Amino acid sequence: MPAPILKVGEITVIPLSDGGFTPPPSGFMPAVPAEAWNEPEVKQYLTPEGNVPLNFGMFLLVQGNSRTLVDAGVGGRGGGMPMGKLPGELEKAGVAPDQIERVLITHLHLDHIGWCTIDKSGKPETLFKNARHIVQRKEWEYWTQEHIKKDNPVIGLCAEPVHAHGLVDLVDGDVTVAPGVSALFTPGHTPGHQAFLLNSGGEKAIILGDVTHSMAQLEHTDWCPGFDVDPAASQKTRAEVFDRIEREGLKVCAGHYPYPGIGAFVRVEGKRRWQGI
Repeated sequence: MPAPILKVGEITVIPLSDGGFTPPPSGFMPAVPAEAWNEPEVKQYLTPEGNVPLNFGMFLLVQGNSRTLVDAGVGGRGGGMPMGKLPGELEKAGVAPDQIERVLITHLHLDHIGWCTIDKSGKPETLFKNARHIVQRKEWEYWTQEHIKKDNPVIGLCAEPVHAHGLVDLVDGDVTVAPGVSALFTPGHTPGHQAFLLNSGGEKAIILGDVTHSMAQLEHTDWCPGFDVDPAASQKTRAEVFDRIEREGLKVCAGHYPYPGIGAFVRVEGKRRWQGI
């Protein structure tokens, strides 16, 4: 197993990447004026070509003999996104899919549930056969509505087959989902989005999911990607969570920040900045 990037008490956090892509700011956050990205405090977070670097990050939590995966990447099918590489990442970490006990799903977008199933004989088959897949009930109920599902085939491909095998647990709000791990209801990006709080041995961290996509949002919590379901709720959630991170001194795991996406928020001349660790 590779050296851990973060230890939270007895929980070892290992960052994994399923690849990434670099969309132009205008396509990614269409409501943000193009000239706003030229501000020095946000331009530093773009690629040299002026695009937004987005990692498809996941986190493996190891505690004793227990293995928990937070989010499941893009998957190996493509679907307009770069092909994923999670199985190889798990192999490098010395973990087989059958050893995963839980898959904690922040939300049901393609780049977070892609590897929940793989194709076998032309049909989707559950990859993590021994894992409970934990989703907020509001998230599940929203995406499985027929008029929503018909425009989001990933639900039928990557979510419903897992449910059909009895491996989905629906939870409500802020609840404990594993030893030292609790869900934090963070709606906005999607109706039932959840982040995860780690608390072990007097140490704390948070896995943010899509509460944030770009480090530019550290300065501009009101900036939203175009695929937020409820931008106003997303802004409110992001501001509240960021304030809590600073207030409680939480370590941060941000899957869409450049790999490994683990660090902390610090203040530099009164402004919130990212400090990788």
